Amino acid sequence: MARVSVAATASPSDDHRQVLLQEIATAHQVTAGQVAITWVHSLAHGLDVVPLPGTTSVSHARSNVAAGAVTLTAAESKLLTDAWTPTP
Repeated sequence: MARVSVAATASPSDDHRQVLLQEIATAHQVTAGQVAITWVHSLAHGLDVVPLPGTTSVSHARSNVAAGAVTLTAAESKLLTDAWTPTP
């Protein structure tokens, strides 16, 4: 199981979000972009929804497709969701 050391905050900054993405990516030995694609796809909760990120190269397209093999833990998904959920 991947461990993430960044604690979610009530109002995360963009820097915090980037660090969080990178730590999860490092734990899974993938890119932060692949983690982001996996997380966005997981938000569909089983519906046939697929994120379609733009790309300018074949290697980036392959990397985006490889995101389908990444599996986030429930804790990682919650950290990401909490980090991107707007606070009042």
